[in-house]
Amino acid sequence: MTCTSAFAAIRNWAGGMSQGSGGTGGTGPTIIFDDPTPAQDSVVSGNSVYGGGTLVIRALANASSGSITRIEMVVDGQSGPVFLRDGNTSFSTEAFQNFTGGNPSESLSFNWNTTQVNSSGNPAVQDGYRTVMITAFDHAGQQAAKQRRFLVDNYPPDAPTGPAQTITAAGYSLADAMTWTQALDGTEPAAKYEAQLVKDTAGAATLAGWTAVGTYVPTPAAGTSVSTAIDPLSRYLLRVRAGSPRATSGGTQSWSAWTETASAKISPPFLQGTYRITETKSKGKSTFGFTSTFSIPAIPAWANSGSADYDLLRAQGNGAFALVADVTGSAGGAYTDIAPSQGPLGNNVSPVPYTYQLRVTLTPKGYKASGAETVLSNTAQTGVAATTGANFTPGW
Repeated sequence: MTCTSAFAAIRNWAGGMSQGSGGTGGTGPTIIFDDPTPAQDSVVSGNSVYGGGTLVIRALANASSGSITRIEMVVDGQSGPVFLRDGNTSFSTEAFQNFTGGNPSESLSFNWNTTQVNSSGNPAVQDGYRTVMITAFDHAGQQAAKQRRFLVDNYPPDAPTGPAQTITAAGYSLADAMTWTQALDGTEPAAKYEAQLVKDTAGAATLAGWTAVGTYVPTPAAGTSVSTAIDPLSRYLLRVRAGSPRATSGGTQSWSAWTETASAKISPPFLQGTYRITETKSKGKSTFGFTSTFSIPAIPAWANSGSADYDLLRAQGNGAFALVADVTGSAGGAYTDIAPSQGPLGNNVSPVPYTYQLRVTLTPKGYKASGAETVLSNTAQTGVAATTGANFTPGW
């Protein structure tokens, strides 16, 4: 049903007129939202108000002289203003009423169902902030209108896109910075997100066999990034979903589908250990010997152990790294390297430090496995002064 007077009132939508226009009878009518109409910006869904209660829009109109002849209620629908309806069929009752009693005051209470449809049976009201306008008409054709905005939340948001992981390191600490692209919920940005980081512990073939490291709801709620600490030489995957205002953490209602990163990400291993430097003096010159012992990480359970390859690399000064040894057989244990000695060096001449790095190549055997992957550890650099034992300081 289309009502010409309703759309005449809508021409002043942006102005939000509240009193007297369009007639010749002097001061026009007034109209207000009356209880139990929800407050401005209330979240409404279906025929309910989020937090409890039936969604009722009530208008109270008064004529300054004469009588009120009509009250109507419209909302900015997908294709322009439409009457509120009390159901989700094209035959549902529309929100208007004509009055013939000649009364100066009239009211209209209407049970609005925000899932109302158009004549084609498609949703007429999008999720997002929607403005309801109530309009009163008096016997002289004068009219007045009021507006109130509500946040309609009937459907889950779109799923986020572009989830990504960026691993950062400092010392012997790693962090996984997780990001994604903002999703829309109707005409508004999604109200919240849940970002879940899951860890492959045993090469499970499905994500159900992975371990949830944590579920993070960013603050502020509309944020599209979160970061958390992670372990070395581990395999992680990010999945994220968007939630509507009614979504609760850990729930299933009012959330979009999960979106996952295209592949899992392997964190770098830590290369840790100690070094010893000896100094032998002869004829005023010194020769320095370097012995380094490393803890070699174990082969993780999520990788095919038969195809694992652990290479210890070494560089001198600013030189290029070169292979020292295949240390795969030492995985989970220790490996000692004796670097070439330096000298004899003159007084006040220091040796050049050695820098080590571990190159690990692993083939995952679980969910989203896609062949061999190589990751590099931190660097571990010796000092230049004689010492009976010192810990390596990690570099990245």
